[in-house]
Formats: sequence, structure tokens, C-alpha cells
Amino acid sequence: MFAALLALAAPAISVDNISDGTEIRYPLVLLKGSASGSTIKVNGLEFPVVDGKYRALVELKPGKNDVKLLAGSSVGAIKLAYKPATTKYRVEPIWLVSKDGDGSYYTTFPGRDQKKFEKFDLALKMMQSFSAEAMNDAGYGRKTFSLDFDGKGMVKVRQVRLPKTTAELHAMEDGQIWSLAYDTIKTQLPEATTKWAALLSATSFDPATKKNLSHFALGGGALACFGAGSMDYWPATLGELPKVWADGTVIESGSRFEDSAGRSTVWANVSTAYGAFLHELGHTFGLPHTADRYGIMSSNRLASTMPSRCNLGRLRWHIGILTLRLG
Repeated sequence: MFAALLALAAPAISVDNISDGTEIRYPLVLLKGSASGSTIKVNGLEFPVVDGKYRALVELKPGKNDVKLLAGSSVGAIKLAYKPATTKYRVEPIWLVSKDGDGSYYTTFPGRDQKKFEKFDLALKMMQSFSAEAMNDAGYGRKTFSLDFDGKGMVKVRQVRLPKTTAELHAMEDGQIWSLAYDTIKTQLPEATTKWAALLSATSFDPATKKNLSHFALGGGALACFGAGSMDYWPATLGELPKVWADGTVIESGSRFEDSAGRSTVWANVSTAYGAFLHELGHTFGLPHTADRYGIMSSNRLASTMPSRCNLGRLRWHIGILTLRLG
């Protein structure tokens, strides 16, 4: 009888990974817990509930935040405080444009608003959040890299123009483009206090040869560089993310840009992009490849992709990140 009463008194919505009143040093926070029904709304955004468990993301504003959770008729709440990190050591987002480029990325949807900086913003916040949560799961607290934000809470992105045309970049080897980007960026940003997370807008697809052009993932020194060819599929807002990461639409690799470690779906292209980009950023932090096949620094390409369906807890962040100066 007593056990039955306890069961009835148990909250229908729980937050299991973070305590009420916790202070956070980064804006996008992962919440994990239990809820009834098939969906849960967190500050109005809907996320799936699978087998009674949910993983949801909420973006905080500086100061105190009241986070509201709603699953069916059940209501929950948690208070979190966001205090932006203050450190000169940070990751600088770079949008690389060719000498003759207009700054847009490869697309099969001409005329559609590309929202490139919104997509870049969310991707970096996701990587920052993943790093913090994985470090916390390993027992080291929510340590992560720092980003600069504007007055609206958007990541500040610097556009850098390379001294080569798009055609010239397509004719170059991957390592040559990376070196060119490195030499160009270092004239504008200090290597001692910044790491550069660069997306190459010149990445494309050649329908004649059925090959991706100027698409690579390379990281070392201060530069992590990744091709922007899959950005058509990336979510531009947090509200879009659950739908995108559950999108099993098949992408034909011979007809358009596709990079999903052989999985060929929309969600897999986003997973691969986020995971591979973070993997290369890890190299700029001095992290080597690891034999842990579930680590983000795994040399196994498929294992190093971000998991789908907002499951940020599956991959382990390499312990070497503790050697960094994290805000």
C-alpha cells in the first residue's frame, strides 16, 4: 500500500541529469529525464518521449531562467542560471569564401533562404553542449569550450575570403586548401588564444563525375576545417532539430551532395557533419585518435559521428580535453 502511494506521488515529469538552481556557463543545455506520453514541450518546443524517457534542449538567456516542461496534463519546472563564460581562450567560427564566391553554400533548393549563420550557430552550440554534458557524465563537471555571442545570443561568425577562386579550390588537394585557410586566417586571429572552427562554403557536388568537390574534414594546430556541402539539411533553429534528426528521407549519393558514412539519410548527413566537425575541433585541442569506438575522437568515421534523435549522451568526450583552458 505504501509503495503504491509513493508511485502515485512520484512526479510525472522528472529531470534526472541536472539539479534545480544549477549555474551553467554556456547557453544550450541538455535535459534528460522521464515523462509520460509521446512528446514533451520544454519552453514551448516539442521533443519526443521514447519508452518513457526524453532528451530535450533548452536555450538559456543570461541570468536566471525558469524552464517549463509539459507532457500531456503533467507540468514540471526547473530553474537554471546562465552566466556566460569569461575567458580569452575561445573557439572562433569562420565562414570561408572563395575569391570569386558570393558566400552561399551548395544547395539543390535555389531561392530558399540559406540561413547559413543560423545553422552554423546551432551546430556550434550543439557541439559546445555535447562537450559539456559528456565531460559531466565522466565526472569532471560541465567543462566546455567558449564562444563569443552577440547581443541577440547568436554566435559571432567571421567571414574570411581566400585568395583562390572556387575553380582553383576544386583543383587543389584537401591538405592544400586546409593550409591555405590556415595561412589566411592566422593573419586575422591569434593562434595563442583562439581555435578556428571553419566551414568552407566552396564545397560542392559535380553531377557529371558524381563526386563531392572540396569536401574534407581536417583539424590540427589552431584550425578545424569542414566542408559545408551538407548544410541544406542542417536545422536552423532548435525547434527544427528533433524533426531533422528523425528525418529518414534517403538521399541519393549519385544525384546530389551526400556525406553520411554510408547511411544515406537526412539525419545521418547532419549527424556526420556535427560529429566530424567536432572531431576535427578536438584535434585543435591537442587530442589524438582514440581506440574507444564510441569516443568522439575515434578513428572509426562512423563511430565519430554525432548520434541521432538528440541522444547527446551516447558518445564519450576524450579525457584529454581536460588539458585545455576551458571557461
